[in-house]
Amino acid sequence: CGPVTAYFRHVTLPEKPSTADLYLANFYPAAVGKSDDYIMGDVPGGGSRQQIAAANQIFVGQDGNVSVGSVKNWIKTKYPP
Repeated sequence: CGPVTAYFRHVTLPEKPSTADLYLANFYPAAVGKSDDYIMGDVPGGGSRQQIAAANQIFVGQDGNVSVGSVKNWIKTKYPP
């Protein structure tokens, strides 16, 4: 198997994934299926909240963190239904 297949092999997507699910599978796989208040950087080895926010300013929410909800909000502004 190739590197792309190997990367996605460990990602579990819902049967009918949303645009946000697909985006998160690429951006931060540990966040797939988590609630909107899940903050990226809360898992061991996943980078700190501050590092993730500093590197991904477009996703930073009002609380200064990158959460599933803040990514979904960004997607809604860029790709309205």
